[in-house]
This record gives sequence, C-alpha cells and structure tokens, in this order.
Amino acid sequence: MLSGDKIKFRATITDTSIFYNTAHYPDAGWVVMNVLPPILNVEEENLLSFYELAQNFPNPFNPTTKIKYQLPEPVFVTIKVYDVLGNEIETLVNEERDAGSYKIDFNGLELTSGIYYYRITAGNFSQTKKMILLK
Repeated sequence: MLSGDKIKFRATITDTSIFYNTAHYPDAGWVVMNVLPPILNVEEENLLSFYELAQNFPNPFNPTTKIKYQLPEPVFVTIKVYDVLGNEIETLVNEERDAGSYKIDFNGLELTSGIYYYRITAGNFSQTKKMILLK
C-alpha cells in the first residue's frame, strides 16, 4: 500500500449460536479508506510537549491507586498527598526527573476513608487533583 491508495472493504458478521444470524457492514456498498503517508522520525520526547497530572486510577480506591504524570523536560518534581484540612500526609516524589511519562503507586492502607488531594510541582507547573479512599 502506498500513500494515496484507497482500501475498500465490507465485513460480514455471523452469529452461530442457537439463533443463527448474519449481518453485513455496511448494509450496502463498501467502506472506503484513504491510506495516509507514514509519520517519520517522531521521537517520544517530541510527543511529550506539556506537563500533565492524570486522575488517579482507580478512584475511589482501596487501599492502593496509581498516579500518572508526564514531564516535557528534565525538572525537579515533588508530588505530595494532603488531607482535606491541608495537612501533608506523604511525599511520593521529591527528586530530579528526566522528561518522560511516570506512574507511581499510593497506598492508603493506614489512612481513614475520605477525600485526599495530590499535588505535583515541577518547575513553574503546579496542579492538584482529588482522590477518594473508600474502605
């Protein structure tokens, strides 16, 4: 396949259970897709062009959750967890990190159920997200 080529296809779906059923997609005609040129020389660093603090998963959690974040450049990073009164509960990260995507685990085994906040500070970037510990 080359850039600019067109691909035509039609799918047939068959259910062979007790109620035999066949369907075509699309019902009539074809699906036509254009072949796009490949993207060359893309490095991961180019894709990481912004800071990001993702929502923890799972949320609510019991007792552990994962926190993902992304850095577009080498920078000193701190990630801290706070309770609803603003008391610092734990420091998860406190060091220089290279550009890239990261994932850390937070364990709330010793904490009570409730709302907690996690905050990243990296250079001039700062963001806070809410997480819920539900025991």
